[in-house]
Amino acid sequence: MSRNVVRMRNAWQRIVRTRRSFSAIPRSDVLLIDSVGAEEIATLIPTSVSYATFYARGESLHVNVRTVMLALGYVLRGRTPWVAYVGAVIRQVNPRVALTFIDNAPYFHEMANLFPEIHFVAVQNGNRFPYIDSTLPADRFYSSILFTFGDYEIENYRLQNTRFSEIRACGSLRSSLSLLKQNYGDSEQQVDFDICFVSSSFLIEDDYWYYENELLATWLSEYLAVHHSQIAVVAMRTGPDDQQAHEFEKDFYQRLFSHRVILSPRLTSDATYQTMDKSQVTISCGSSASIESLGRGNRSLICHPLYRPSGPLDVSAPFILETSDRQEFFMKVNEFLGMSDKCFHAEYQQSIDFFCRPAGEAGILTALTGCLSLPHNVWADRSHS
Repeated sequence: MSRNVVRMRNAWQRIVRTRRSFSAIPRSDVLLIDSVGAEEIATLIPTSVSYATFYARGESLHVNVRTVMLALGYVLRGRTPWVAYVGAVIRQVNPRVALTFIDNAPYFHEMANLFPEIHFVAVQNGNRFPYIDSTLPADRFYSSILFTFGDYEIENYRLQNTRFSEIRACGSLRSSLSLLKQNYGDSEQQVDFDICFVSSSFLIEDDYWYYENELLATWLSEYLAVHHSQIAVVAMRTGPDDQQAHEFEKDFYQRLFSHRVILSPRLTSDATYQTMDKSQVTISCGSSASIESLGRGNRSLICHPLYRPSGPLDVSAPFILETSDRQEFFMKVNEFLGMSDKCFHAEYQQSIDFFCRPAGEAGILTALTGCLSLPHNVWADRSHS
């Protein structure tokens, strides 16, 4: 099945599945904006605090009279239709805290400026490595709070003069939560694979990323054809629940690797982390998971055979390989395989921390829990008028 057919099928399914609600919107203490990452954030919300989820991907639409009237008012004041609709929903929920996992969505930060009495907190959901996504305009101030993987994003935003009420490097939320649930022990005793190839976006509108992922996988296949003793695995982006996309991804990698790799489907939200932790070296063309792997104490190699960084910050790190020379790639793989995790981090820890702080309770979990566990007087004193 072609990528275009899969995209059309996914778009049609979204339209068919869209629910329309004519009911009044209840108020909640916390509003999770967008369903992506909502489950992870919800685990940190105190049981005494009510929360609701705003579905921002067409899963449901609020079309009650109050939403329509409020949205129309925002449109008349110069807001775009989408910002007006989101603003109308937020005004009715009237939360004390609004959170999102999609930290680079401009409308979320616009909402923070529109509702200064609400605490807006955005959690970094991906490094967009090795450049900062330009979806947040330069030379703007937002009254929201932003938690990032590392100082890389902070420095990029500083250089483009995009400012926030607060911005803090905390590490990865998903990675930290997964470590709370699992005990891997000594990573050197848990290695099952030599190489883990992290599947990157292959079903997106921009073919550029598809071709880079394909080229890097081709290089790795050629490497494995020579190094027969290496055991390699592909950490897939899909699982059997999404059957059509999963079949497409399986066919994609079976064509490139033949019998040279093990395909590991994404059966749970932790599957990619488990596979990376059981591998000596993680390889990808910029997947956020490969950045998170660094924060988990693993060796990770991020390759860009087609891409050259562009943006305000000049990126340079020992685990970034920007080359169109496959022999240079082979040499780098050999180098990283020849190191232990301990030696890797002893030599590169400063660069690693710049891109992703260590996963664990002391980083993002502490920061988010602090935002959600506001002092009682802060929760009680704010009027629901």
